[in-house]
Amino acid sequence: MRGRPGAAIHYAPAENLERIDVALIDVARRGIDMAAYVLTDWPVIEALTRADNRDGAARIILDVARLAHFKRTGPLQAGEQIS
Repeated sequence: MRGRPGAAIHYAPAENLERIDVALIDVARRGIDMAAYVLTDWPVIEALTRADNRDGAARIILDVARLAHFKRTGPLQAGEQIS
């Protein structure tokens, strides 16, 4: 597509992936789809929250088997939208 940057590849530990992720999330303007094995990085979670508040389109896909290891206030169903 014209005028769009190409994909970039980043590697840890040589790069600070948290900083890169937060920067990319903070400039997103049309929504975010993110898939993660587990999501425990608070700066990334806060950036996703800001993005959702900006345009209401932050979708996060997590490994449901990993969610069983975390305490939460109520049940979480696969595919459930959290607001």
